[in-house]
Amino acid sequence: MSVCVLLKDMRIRQELTAEVNGQMQTWTERRFLIQSTRLAEAAARSLQERVKKAEQALQNVLVRKQGKPHLKTRTEIDEAIQDVVKEFRVEGFLDVTIQEEIHERQIRAYRGKLSSPRQEVLFTISSERNEKALEYAISHLGWRVYATNQKTDALTLEQTVEAYRDEYRVERCFERLKGHPCSLAPMYVQRDDHRVGLVRLLTIADAAF
Repeated sequence: MSVCVLLKDMRIRQELTAEVNGQMQTWTERRFLIQSTRLAEAAARSLQERVKKAEQALQNVLVRKQGKPHLKTRTEIDEAIQDVVKEFRVEGFLDVTIQEEIHERQIRAYRGKLSSPRQEVLFTISSERNEKALEYAISHLGWRVYATNQKTDALTLEQTVEAYRDEYRVERCFERLKGHPCSLAPMYVQRDDHRVGLVRLLTIADAAF
């Protein structure tokens, strides 16, 4: 599939200077700020799902269940809310409000004790999505920065992206050599040339995956 179909990009040129072997070198670096629409859409769905789960969890904060501590104070409820927000990573995306209602009921006289009023505090939690914060966050999903000192005729935008993707696969290759299925350990060979040969053989095998 063509890379251009999947990407939106912004291109920047930057003149850079550095000392190389005692001499000052100047070159032009091409930088690409690229958004993968497929990655952005997947990340947006993940964010929306986290927000939905956080909303459901907030509604359950005050629900009494066996073995679950009963939250009696506003401080305890606020701490529980912050735990939910942190767990689902939705900081700034939900505006949460704690409502407090005070109810008074009369306690009947009992065993010589006089009838007296008692106040009970009823807490409820409501939440509202911060649509502007969500929209802003979603617009920043799926972006990556790529850079190269190659000229346009030597390395196009599409080739630059593919080169970075190949670099990731190289790193994955080394990861597989440390584990399964092409693990270097345990190594039973004793000679250095055998070790070199084993590494080369496993590298070739890894390239087949």
